[in-house]
Amino acid sequence: MNLPALLIACVLTATLATTGSAHAAPPERVHTERQGEVEHRFALDADGRFDLGALLHTLLTEAVTDLTFRPPKSLALVRVPARGTVGQLTMAVANTALKPVGIGLRVERDHVVVRVDRVLLEQQIDELEKTVRSAFGGGPAVYKLEQHLAATKGGPPVVLIHGLNARPERFETSASLLGAKGYDVYVYHFPHDGRIIHSATELGIQARRLYDRLNKPLSVVGVSMGAIIAAAWVDLDTDFRGEVDRVIAVAPPFAGSPLARFHPLFELGETLLDVIGEGMAGLFPFDGLGQAAGDLLPGSALLERLESAPRRAGVTYSVIATSGDFLPKGSLDALKRHVQKLAPDAAAGDMVASMLTELTDAVEAVSGRDGDGAVALKSQGLKGVSDRVVTDFHHLEVLGGSKGAGVADVPALQEVLERLPATR
Repeated sequence: MNLPALLIACVLTATLATTGSAHAAPPERVHTERQGEVEHRFALDADGRFDLGALLHTLLTEAVTDLTFRPPKSLALVRVPARGTVGQLTMAVANTALKPVGIGLRVERDHVVVRVDRVLLEQQIDELEKTVRSAFGGGPAVYKLEQHLAATKGGPPVVLIHGLNARPERFETSASLLGAKGYDVYVYHFPHDGRIIHSATELGIQARRLYDRLNKPLSVVGVSMGAIIAAAWVDLDTDFRGEVDRVIAVAPPFAGSPLARFHPLFELGETLLDVIGEGMAGLFPFDGLGQAAGDLLPGSALLERLESAPRRAGVTYSVIATSGDFLPKGSLDALKRHVQKLAPDAAAGDMVASMLTELTDAVEAVSGRDGDGAVALKSQGLKGVSDRVVTDFHHLEVLGGSKGAGVADVPALQEVLERLPATR
């Protein structure tokens, strides 16, 4: 994420949102006996109908992430029949349409139950991504390890991995400084908001080739989501065979971040910045369909799997946690007061006020002593990792620096250097 995109996201929220009514209470959600499946139970009213808006909200949440979607009044007033001849026809049509993507509906005594096969749904979303890439001429996703121009060939190899809504260019200064210190620096290129496990698997393929060529163990430095990618490869990839001897996680959201819910808004902000910088050529930037945001939500299947996995034997893990505000406290307080003034009576369910309130609350929850402005401090830890230090940098500045900066000017770089192997 970057600060301009964050600010633009706030503006776009207010500009693009439309008024809606408060949506119904969320349905009951339970895991099934089959791994990767969940069920949502929607209560039927006395006439055997259920809330269409609540159903759409749930399906959007499962397909992408919680988009802070609030059904407009027109949808919130629509009650879909689940019983009788019309209800049976509705269920049949819905099941025929949704079965190919792993979604099925059934009617029980006083509920409609929606079963979601997350594995199949994820596969279908990935296929949609390929289709969109083809339609917009983007071609297949690009995954590669690129040696930095300032790298010291023959030095200890270091791989840098950026996070969500970031790009390899963010490492320009830190990569140059690492190269000057004698490290052979590589930067990982990948679709920044594509599915994390895919980025991790492809990293493994690229890293194995690099390891075979250099015959030296790699040090992997991941920032934010980049740390999740690194750990997912090392700890979950069955093809891992010791290519890495240390993983350094900087500002890692190992327990997720509530701001992942707002990824679509950040993406809109990024697109607008691309248009400003590149003209119409930047109108259709394409990195992925935002699957990474769902992976970064607290309690996601990937994060739970990573947390329960054993750490890889022979690998040294370090966590450099960050705790600092990228929005000054006074500015955040002023923004919250402004939002509160805009908020109408709660019964009106104003979508703009609701979304802005949720966004500012989410930022506040991970700011100050509680986090770095994007990730809560309590989220920046991983079971089995004892080397953890807390720094006073905010999330958007770590391993970033202006041209000509020294090591002391790049936040967290000194902590990284202390954990890398020595150079000759």
